[in-house]
Amino acid sequence: MKKILLSIITLIISLSSFTQHEPDADEIQNSGKFLWGIGVGNSYQQADRNALDNLITQISVQVESSFENFLSETDGNLEEYTKSVVKTYSNVTLVSAKSMLIDEKRGMYEVMRYMAKDDLNIIFENRKLKIFDYVKSGLIAEKKLRIGDALKNYYWAMVLLRSHKDNDNLQCDFPEQGKRLLITALPDRINALFTSLRFFIKEIEDIPAEQYKAIHLNITYQDKPVENLDYVYWTGRNYSNLVSCRSGLGIIELFGDVEYQVSELKLIVEYAYTQKIGMDNEVRTVFDNVNLPYFGRAEFICFVMLHYSEVGVDAA
Repeated sequence: MKKILLSIITLIISLSSFTQHEPDADEIQNSGKFLWGIGVGNSYQQADRNALDNLITQISVQVESSFENFLSETDGNLEEYTKSVVKTYSNVTLVSAKSMLIDEKRGMYEVMRYMAKDDLNIIFENRKLKIFDYVKSGLIAEKKLRIGDALKNYYWAMVLLRSHKDNDNLQCDFPEQGKRLLITALPDRINALFTSLRFFIKEIEDIPAEQYKAIHLNITYQDKPVENLDYVYWTGRNYSNLVSCRSGLGIIELFGDVEYQVSELKLIVEYAYTQKIGMDNEVRTVFDNVNLPYFGRAEFICFVMLHYSEVGVDAA
């Protein structure tokens, strides 16, 4: 019995020693199991930041080919674009990459940042889960006619997808469509939301003496009042502040001589919600570093005639 107990204790100690094993610099650089970067600076913090930048460069090399399709939208450099994309992970996950002091001599520091190659997949897996979560939230919002929320969630998922190395392959189940690639399904879903939106002028409040006109709108999605939607409109001088529609009711207000005379108004439905990206640091970082897609179908033209019974709203 004592021998068995001793064997168990020995095994536990051995396993504990194995799990606590920390690789040395030689193993990190030569085993092929790690990604690493070395930085030099006149303080540990500076050297560490430089090491992290070099680690990001190494990761960029690993995933560079995954972002060629997005680079075609600009005239940029693939290497620089990929590095910008990978940097979107640095404030979220890469800060956990381990740090090692290699040398300190005469006030100069040499630091290594490293991570196991297997951990790179975990980093991308976490972002994939967030993408799927936004898609799921978008589907729920769409079903409940919260079209503004649906647009935001689909768009944020689409932007995050542009920062994922498997952007061409990630799939998700959509109602009545089955499993589809997100890279094509998300823009289709967003455009379908715009296509099914309708704007009807319910009433015009007109006060000529004050050069004021309020155009009250009914806004529907698939012939049902939307629960929420946000938009701006061109007044003849500039764009309005963001207007929030609730329970299918919206408004356009025109003040002053130029605005009051306007007979054609352009409305742009909000879908990017850049004013809300502070809610998610990951999304905010990606917004700052990747090419953002544009949707022309978000634009609608509102015609205001002499009598409001003769008005309508068409896609731009």
